[in-house]
Amino acid sequence: MTQYVLNARNRAGVLVIAGMMGACFIFSMAHTQDLELIGTFNETFANSFCPSGEHGYLGSYGFLDVIDLRDPANPRLISQWAPADNIMDVNAESSLVFLTDDYGLKIIDVGVPEYPVYVGEFYSSLMTYDASISGNYAYIVNFYGLSIIDIGDPSLPTFVSSLYTPDEGRGVWISGSYAYVAAFLAGLCIADISNPTEPILLGVCNTPGASMRVCVRGDYAFVADQSSGLQIVSVADPVNPFLVGGFDTRGLALAIAVDSNYAFLAGLDMGLRVFDIGDPSNPAYVAGYDTLGSYADVDVGGGFVFATGGTRLDILRFNPSSAGEAPLPSKPITLAAYPNPFNSSILLTYSLTLAGQAVLSVHNLLGQRMQTIFDGYQDAGNYRILWVAGEFPSGLYYVRLEHGNSLKTTKVVLLK
Repeated sequence: MTQYVLNARNRAGVLVIAGMMGACFIFSMAHTQDLELIGTFNETFANSFCPSGEHGYLGSYGFLDVIDLRDPANPRLISQWAPADNIMDVNAESSLVFLTDDYGLKIIDVGVPEYPVYVGEFYSSLMTYDASISGNYAYIVNFYGLSIIDIGDPSLPTFVSSLYTPDEGRGVWISGSYAYVAAFLAGLCIADISNPTEPILLGVCNTPGASMRVCVRGDYAFVADQSSGLQIVSVADPVNPFLVGGFDTRGLALAIAVDSNYAFLAGLDMGLRVFDIGDPSNPAYVAGYDTLGSYADVDVGGGFVFATGGTRLDILRFNPSSAGEAPLPSKPITLAAYPNPFNSSILLTYSLTLAGQAVLSVHNLLGQRMQTIFDGYQDAGNYRILWVAGEFPSGLYYVRLEHGNSLKTTKVVLLK
């Protein structure tokens, strides 16, 4: 959901942005200096970006752009390849670029950046959300879960095997002999891929939101968990992964990148957020960059952060030495729902430790507000509200509680 800005004003070092679709968001302008915008490249419906040395590869609805990054302040288009499909993810390995799109996996030779050449493709008939390349194999995720493709001959990618996950695969990360799949509502799934012809599902860790992307470093997996922001999972025992920490951000987290002791989170109506993950059990929010729209992808390379979404690619420099205290306040609110799943009505309970304006609303999977249950001033205390779903169809919904600068979201399942 793109936020269209109507007005912005500066008051005592605070930028207040008012949008058409939702409440005002308040951020510290001084704090955004920790992420410095260096350059911007404009493209219609930019979805994914992968930096690789002096070049970068930007995927959009219909095009792969090859970009010269030697001057990050002035990224320059070198060439363009038009697959005529909606590119979801871009990976670069040596002189090859791997694209996932509406129909599977495509491989492009960019050995001569000015003349990208189609090499081969694997047709899956399903929208392929993400891919991870390791050795002679490409690991892709779609509605059914994980598929393993032999790319030893890039001109003839060949299906090897697949592994059904409890929910659709949205993101995948390969580390050693394990595949880590962000499986939407099922959370994080871990598979043994030591034998690519027979992948084995080892363990599943349910996350509070919907897992969209994952990065793994050592014994921890860092998940972009849509409505629940950043979630961190211990994967030291792949059979028994478990949540160790997290940070619930405003907006919907869609993408994540990890570099050194920092995690970079991007998504809808949240811009870019940076967390210190030196202590995985207690991630600390250290910096943010707020945009007029939203980001769909984030990557880190060559000392720069690349955030992609809407109509552009933003190139930023992160200055961790100047990172100050987190501008996002603690969230003195709670929110729970019972029973869940529910048939026609559900009891929502929440608590406020401070008096103020409270908004309780229902949103769909895209983050669009479907109904406002309550909007008004409330004293500190505990509250109970019965939501009657009425004509709402069966499915997954998010109940969101907003109170001042605090936000709490819980997912509920309506079964009729």
